[in-house]
Amino acid sequence: MSSTAHDLTVLTGLRKHGDAWQDMGLCRTQGEDLETFFSSDLVGRAKSICIRCPVIDDCRAWIMSVEDGLSATSRDGVFAALTSDERAALDPEVRRREAEAAKRRSENKPAPRPDRPQPAAAPVRPLDELKALPLDDLDLTARVHNALRRMDIHTVGDLIALTEAEVRSIRLCGAGAFAQITDRLAALGLALREPQPRVRDDLKPCGTTAAAKRHERAGEPLCAPCLAARASRAQRRREEQQDALVYAAWMRGLTDQDIAHATGFASVVVRRARARQGLQAHERQGAHAA
Repeated sequence: MSSTAHDLTVLTGLRKHGDAWQDMGLCRTQGEDLETFFSSDLVGRAKSICIRCPVIDDCRAWIMSVEDGLSATSRDGVFAALTSDERAALDPEVRRREAEAAKRRSENKPAPRPDRPQPAAAPVRPLDELKALPLDDLDLTARVHNALRRMDIHTVGDLIALTEAEVRSIRLCGAGAFAQITDRLAALGLALREPQPRVRDDLKPCGTTAAAKRHERAGEPLCAPCLAARASRAQRRREEQQDALVYAAWMRGLTDQDIAHATGFASVVVRRARARQGLQAHERQGAHAA
C-alpha cells in the first residue's frame, strides 16, 4: 500500500469509523487539528496528547491491525503515542522481513578479491539533464512529494533553485522532510541554492546619526560631520519639546510673557516656538482699552 493510500485509509478510519471508543479519543474531544498528528514538527505535541488519551490501548490495537505488515515508509503520523518508525519496529511481520533481508545480504555478500578490477565510475550526468528530472525520480515519500507539488515544484531544477530557508518554510516540510530532500539531492551531487549575501543598508555615510552610532560601536572618535549630525538631532528634539509645551500654553490663551513664565523658557524661545508652528501671539486682556 502506498503512503498516500495509507493516509487516506487512516483518516477515513478516524473520521468515519463507528466504534464508540474513537469518539472518546482526545484527538476528537479536544478539538485538535488532525494535522498535528501528521506533522514531523509536532510529534512531541501529538505524543503528549496520545499519552493522556483514555483510549490509547484501543487506538494502538486498531492502528496495528490496519497497518499490519506495512513497512515504516508506508506508514505515517502519530497514533497511540507511536511514530511510524516505532510502530513498524513493533510489527512482527516487518521484523521478520528485515531479519530475512539482513540474512540474504550476509549470505550473498561476495568475498573481497584484491585482483578483481574496480568497476568504472558512473558517468557524470550533465547539470541540465539533472535539472530536468521530475520529482518522482528523487523517490521522496508521498507526503513530502505532495508538499512540494503544492508549491508548484515539479522538477529537480525547481527544487535546487530554493534556499534552505525557503524549503523549511514550506508547510509540512519539517526537519525529517528537509533531511530527506537534502539526502536525495546529495546522491545526485546537487544541493540547495546558497542564499545571496544581504547587502547591508545601514552603512550610512558620515554626517548621519546612524554613522555616529557606527563610530561608537567600533570605538572610533566621531568625525566632524557626525558630531554636527548628532548636535542637529539633539537640537530638533529640544525644539520639538519646546513646541509641545508652548502650544499647550498657547491653547490656554496665554501671552508670550505668561508662556515664558509658565514654561521657564526665555521670551525669544517662546516666540521662535510659536513662529515654527504658525501661531499668532495672544494679547493681554485690556491692552486695546489702554
